[in-house]
Amino acid sequence: MITEKRKLWIDNLRAMAIILVVYGHCARNFYPYFVFTNAFKMPLFFAISGYLFNVREGKQLSFYKNLLFHLIIPWFCLAIPPQLILYICHHKAMEIFTYIINLILGKVLWFMPCFIISIIIHFYIIKYSNNNFKNIVLCCSLIFIIGIILIKFNIPSYFMFIQAMFVQIYFIVGIVYKKIENNSQNLGICRNNLIILLSCIIIYIVICILSYKLFKNNIMEVHWNEYFNIPYCLIMVYISCLSLFYLFSKYKISFPLLNNIGKSTLLIYIWHEYILELINKTLLIFKINLPRSNPVNAIGYTLVTCTICSIFYTIIERLCPIMIGLKHKK
Repeated sequence: MITEKRKLWIDNLRAMAIILVVYGHCARNFYPYFVFTNAFKMPLFFAISGYLFNVREGKQLSFYKNLLFHLIIPWFCLAIPPQLILYICHHKAMEIFTYIINLILGKVLWFMPCFIISIIIHFYIIKYSNNNFKNIVLCCSLIFIIGIILIKFNIPSYFMFIQAMFVQIYFIVGIVYKKIENNSQNLGICRNNLIILLSCIIIYIVICILSYKLFKNNIMEVHWNEYFNIPYCLIMVYISCLSLFYLFSKYKISFPLLNNIGKSTLLIYIWHEYILELINKTLLIFKINLPRSNPVNAIGYTLVTCTICSIFYTIIERLCPIMIGLKHKK
């Protein structure tokens, strides 16, 4: 399971990713934004999991116990109450059962079932690969290819299972970076590494521009298993994610608010739509019209939403930590 000692740069990387996700949910029609960010904003979460995956915990009971208390219980504890309150307010309380089914199937908050199943798949890959780097990469790649075949034959993706197979290729990013980090004596900040990093950033920008020109009106979308050109998309994913891993781990990009947002990622993902709607209605009460679909307004909506969610996280952490997958502090 993912239980490695907490690293601040990982929290900061998560924070950046979730901020980009929330911004994308605000500025839904800002097409260039998605061209430049879709290759890493969701894949980063899976890559981080690959980096943090604790290969020492091979016992299934321990794994599923951690999965239950750190992901599944928080998922339902955070997702169901707000929706139940809304249904009660609209006298549609019985519809909560439909919502729960949709939640499990991935029709609502698709990332959660996809992430949970991908973690389970990855656990067994690690377990039966004997923690051998080459075997792990080979198994992840094989499952990824099977996922591609299932997509090509239009097999229904119940519980986001096919997406969970496909994203195993993103876990490899974190595994590869950890391997480089452990084996390389020259991964620190130096002129050569800085040149490589800047080169990767420039290459990424160029291939994004090319994708915009060559595959117009087609963007990579992890949720729907939409890839305009799989090899091209994977190049974008690997260049962007590995560059961001190096940038955040070696340059120690850190702000207190960013750290809090990084720890609140799960809550932000589940609650941000409610907070965005609350902000919008509050502004309308004061007759302030700021459409969140506007790319500039979306920045303010995103930052306020993430800040509010991180405050809620701090409150829940003290009052009912089990809701966010934490233990009571003695």
